[in-house]
Amino acid sequence: AMTVVDLAGANQWIGTGLPKIAIVNHIAQGSVASCISWFKNPAAQASSNYIIGLDGTIYQFVDPEGTNAPYANGLINGPDSTVQALLSQEHNVNPNYWTVSMEHEGMSGQIMPAAQLAASAQLTAWLCERFNIAADVAHLTGHYEYDSVTRAGCPGWLHATWTQYEAAVAALLGAPPGPDPCSSVKTALAQLEQQYQALQTTSAQQAAVIAAVRKDVA
Repeated sequence: AMTVVDLAGANQWIGTGLPKIAIVNHIAQGSVASCISWFKNPAAQASSNYIIGLDGTIYQFVDPEGTNAPYANGLINGPDSTVQALLSQEHNVNPNYWTVSMEHEGMSGQIMPAAQLAASAQLTAWLCERFNIAADVAHLTGHYEYDSVTRAGCPGWLHATWTQYEAAVAALLGAPPGPDPCSSVKTALAQLEQQYQALQTTSAQQAAVIAAVRKDVA
């Protein structure tokens, strides 16, 4: 379910929205209620396109299909290579104009409830289809990638959470998930386990031969 929250024009750039090419995930560091109250305050100078509650309810503040853009991503401060590439592609135009920002109720480092993760993935998949956004790590981003100095913990998801989110989005879009970055390590471990089991088998066979020889000698 989605609820539209009217900001009455507060905390957004009017008429600056551009075609969306990426999604930015944020953490609210608080509740949905406190976030709504803050975004409605003109002094906040902050907003987003959406916030997703712990129960999976989606709230929309600034319609990404409209012409306005939220005050969402702050200053660019130590961006990573992914964001640098996006900025270059967009000629260093304000990222708020060409991204969709999604706040998530809760605190940085907190485990996402299943309902929230599912709603986040569903909204992301819809946005990817609607705006033809590539559902990959280069376009499904976190705020920390735009500001690694003051927003290093935003959204603060565990690696496992990012993996679940990306896989869920891929599944909803009918695409296979991206390559597992640990696949080579997993393969190597499987090979080592096979070698270990082979050695155990060989050792057992050798022990049996030795025992038989000793029995004959005795």
